[in-house]
Amino acid sequence: MLTLLVIATAGGLFTRHIAVTGSSMSLEEISALSVDERIQKLREALASDQLELFRTIFGTLSDKDRSQPVVRYDLAELAFKEGRFDEALRAYNALLADLGDNGPAMVVGSSLYGAGIAEFRLNHLEAAQQHLEQAIPVLAKAGPDATATWGLAWLSLGNVFAQREQFDNADHAYAQARTALHDTSDLGALAKLESSVGVSLIRRYRYADALERFQQATDLAAQTQNASAEARARMNLVNAQLVLLRPAAALKSEPRLRELRDRIGDPVLAAHADISRAKALIANGHLSEATLALQAGENRPAADQTLTGMRRIVSAELAFAQGALDTGVRDVRSVLALPWDTFGDDGVAAYARWRLLEVSQAQGNAQGVIQAIAATDALRQMRPHEPTVSVYAALAKAQLAEARGDSTHARSEFDSALAQVEGTHIPFDLVRVVASYTRFLLRHGQVEDARSIADRVKEWSGQDYSAALVQLNVARARGGSVWTAALVQAQRLAGERAIPAGLVPASTPEIHYSAAAELASVPLP
Repeated sequence: MLTLLVIATAGGLFTRHIAVTGSSMSLEEISALSVDERIQKLREALASDQLELFRTIFGTLSDKDRSQPVVRYDLAELAFKEGRFDEALRAYNALLADLGDNGPAMVVGSSLYGAGIAEFRLNHLEAAQQHLEQAIPVLAKAGPDATATWGLAWLSLGNVFAQREQFDNADHAYAQARTALHDTSDLGALAKLESSVGVSLIRRYRYADALERFQQATDLAAQTQNASAEARARMNLVNAQLVLLRPAAALKSEPRLRELRDRIGDPVLAAHADISRAKALIANGHLSEATLALQAGENRPAADQTLTGMRRIVSAELAFAQGALDTGVRDVRSVLALPWDTFGDDGVAAYARWRLLEVSQAQGNAQGVIQAIAATDALRQMRPHEPTVSVYAALAKAQLAEARGDSTHARSEFDSALAQVEGTHIPFDLVRVVASYTRFLLRHGQVEDARSIADRVKEWSGQDYSAALVQLNVARARGGSVWTAALVQAQRLAGERAIPAGLVPASTPEIHYSAAAELASVPLP
């Protein structure tokens, strides 16, 4: 599967009674407040992702005020928001150690919760589960002010179970979270719940069901007037739409994400919003606008490796769409050099390696092809139970078999990839398999078989450029009016992408050819 990020924040301490502020304050206005008022404004600024305002207010506090548990908690949450998860975890644990067993239940429970989600983002799932299971009973006894945080702790525990593919436990935790959060009327927290349930459904390859959850999350978050909450929900919606090959639907969110990005104080989240915008734009062939979106994101520094990796792989897709193969290869290689668990999803690495294989073929780089195939097979052996990894490994093995002249074995591997991808029902992966398989069949003169395989993705050919290219490739072999109709359809969806060389009749000079164009079929969700 391909990663969908639920970009969470710790945000639990006294959440119910924080009235999120929408405007910044001058230093003079801050200095005129009492200490208690400043601390309240400090927490309001953090809750609304006004991080610079947070720092300004924090700078006016004395060392004694900064040592207050609630302020120390907020400092830990600031580190979490900025992607400094190790630092956040140390801060939460230090606060817990200083508070001991006699600390305020709300602060202790919230700190345990914060430590749990920091561990989760560091992929320390067992430690995350332990912290969250400790937080839940503490928060349950902390009174009504802790109800929202208690619900979020159940929600995060569900995310841990879902990541570990313990789905019955995850569903139970989400049900507990829903009960708690329903009573709080916290629309932002309910939006997080719907997004998390959506991601859990995706881990079960139920993308259509997940899409409904992401739409609900977006609708709920939009009512909060909280730019960060809506941006998180909308990014998950866009990603799901791209995986389901609905690029036009995804593009509808781009203007709103652009608007929200300018209201987000968290640079990590703002940069993710720019990446989501770029993905939607690339999928629709709006390459110039996608370039600007990625450039905007690059101006927002972050320590989050996931952000860095996603930015580079989307940059690679943009480069491939523009025919800049060498640039795209450099970006993909930089992604693959990151720690294997950067994305929490082995399918991203599998897809990236497959892209390297495709590009190496387009460049005539035989050694690059061999290296990519070997790396893909090595990943399959490391992650034998990840379906997406197996799909792309089968494609790589098919390519290797064909290169060795064993077309029978190659077809067997293509059949294996097709059977696997149809089992997971992921349109994004299906179109990649079908595109590769039909090109193989056409190279061997098996036009009718190629047509039959291409029909597996025909339903998306009127809305997705990659699926349209599959139909165009087969139609070219058939010729006549079928070719003309398929060409018109592909042209309508191409945007600034070039129709592949050889797929356009010589009598159609207005189309610009590109040997790299088939690499520009879809961006990575």
